[in-house]
Amino acid sequence: MRFVPALLALFYAGGIWYLSSRSFGGTPRGDWYWRAATNLVHFPLFGIFACLLAEALCLPVARRRRIALVMVLVASYGVVDEWHQSMTPGRSPEAWDVVVDVAGGFGLLMLWRHLRADLERRWALRLFWLAAIVALATLPLRQL
Repeated sequence: MRFVPALLALFYAGGIWYLSSRSFGGTPRGDWYWRAATNLVHFPLFGIFACLLAEALCLPVARRRRIALVMVLVASYGVVDEWHQSMTPGRSPEAWDVVVDVAGGFGLLMLWRHLRADLERRWALRLFWLAAIVALATLPLRQL
């Protein structure tokens, strides 16, 4: 296991936990487009989380067992996240969110595998880590 990606994955999971503990008052909860938009946010959130987990586990490009392990971890955290939301006032757990979590995790992980296979040079990995750190740093700004 690699330390820096594991630490980033842990902090990123904490950021998701923080967002789940927030009540977003004054939002039009009954509007279908608002519900669709908030559900679609799960896709990139858990997709980046899956990529960080894959990097922490030193995921080679073609290892299906490790991909399955990452997806089990993403799905498990999605379930725990929805359980956590059930205890947050103004939030409710939804099974559909877990489905979107897993789809986002798998989709972005497959994209990352493809990009990493093509761009195995150090500059591409540094660019990924920079993007991950920026994404992690901007999580608190989503509440504004």
